[in-house]
Amino acid sequence: MAERLFSKRNIFAYALICGFVFLTQVFLEERQPPVADALRYLDYAFNLNEHGVFGLSPPPGEAFSPGRANAPLYPWTLSLFLRLSDVAQGDVACHVQRQGQCAYVFQGVALWQTVLMCVGLCALWAAGNLIFGRLGAGLTVLASYLSGEFTDFPNELLTENLTIPLVCVLTLAIVAFRTSTRTWAAALGVTSALLVLTRPEFIYLTWALIATFCGRLFMLRTRRTAVELALVLLCTVVLIGPWAVRNYVYFGDPALTQTYGGKVLAERISYNDMSLGEVAVAFVHWFPDFGDSITERLLPSRFYERLGFDPNSYSAVGVQRYYDDYLHRWDPEQMVGALIKTEILGNPIKHGIVSAALMWRGAFVATLWGALGLFSAGYMMFTGPPRLRTNLWRIALAPSLMMVLYATVSVSIPRYGVCLIPLYSLAMAGVALAILARLRPAPVESAAP
Repeated sequence: MAERLFSKRNIFAYALICGFVFLTQVFLEERQPPVADALRYLDYAFNLNEHGVFGLSPPPGEAFSPGRANAPLYPWTLSLFLRLSDVAQGDVACHVQRQGQCAYVFQGVALWQTVLMCVGLCALWAAGNLIFGRLGAGLTVLASYLSGEFTDFPNELLTENLTIPLVCVLTLAIVAFRTSTRTWAAALGVTSALLVLTRPEFIYLTWALIATFCGRLFMLRTRRTAVELALVLLCTVVLIGPWAVRNYVYFGDPALTQTYGGKVLAERISYNDMSLGEVAVAFVHWFPDFGDSITERLLPSRFYERLGFDPNSYSAVGVQRYYDDYLHRWDPEQMVGALIKTEILGNPIKHGIVSAALMWRGAFVATLWGALGLFSAGYMMFTGPPRLRTNLWRIALAPSLMMVLYATVSVSIPRYGVCLIPLYSLAMAGVALAILARLRPAPVESAAP
């Protein structure tokens, strides 16, 4: 398997992919100063390099202390890239402390993050090569590149710079699993654990992965399946365990991040106040690029005015109405359970209907590119060649789990849908190959002598 992944032709393809992406990054992409979540991750990286401790900067006059408000892997990676790029701490502090006009000093970081994206694209090439061959692999990489995510995110200090390449490697491991089950079982364990350390909600994917391998062991009862399960568990414990132990030492419990699920869940539950008319309109309004224009032109404002993110939206009102209300009655540790029992289990049908609409919104990663990917995936999963169909169904399990999770307990925005990029890219490559096959002229039969 290693010989096929690193054959001379594949290495040449990897070099072409990385060269093209770097040229795009150097000459075409604009640099954006860090804002919002990016400043938060930059704050962690600054303190890691300044104090050697993971935590956010305290308010003036308070002592610095360790924290766990976010997962650690991206801040650690960012702190490493800042050192490798020789960025001065003073320049970083200017951004973190919001001192006004600050010089953009993250060009080197953008290039290192481009390296991560190249790893993701090369993993997609390898997955496409196993499914289609080299032409399909090239089309897979082209489709994913056209999403813009592999060149846009390196210019931003966000977790997607790890999430995207990791889900690409996870996709390769799923496709290649049958060729060398032990090797790729370990790869599945490593990538899922790293995803957890990047965004903690991926812990549910890790649990699903462990359950899958437990099911394989129960069904097959072979030494090989036992080894596969042991490898997944070992990789998970080795990678996640130290962070859980650190949190237990500092905070008295091994939770990967501090509890802020109540606020996120309150934001999600607010959408359950949508009328059925608003739910129906949402399927049009949330269609990328022109869906909102259609609803605004044809319908009264009451059907769409609260579907965005302005101060009057369901998203904003949820924090005020549900989070603040429940915070008066429950402590943060108990709030999630109270919200689930009262607001979700109390009206599961309405919650499911609204979740379907939110899942629709989250599926459109990279706007219209995501729409094309969604329809391509649906078409190829039912009508594509057998090998492609089988692989697409297997690949779809992980992002589908995450999209259901985002829609049921979070606000499910397209940015969270980056885990769908490999599925969409492979499906679009399958559609392109089907079109090329139809356009190829049929061989002319020679006349009988």
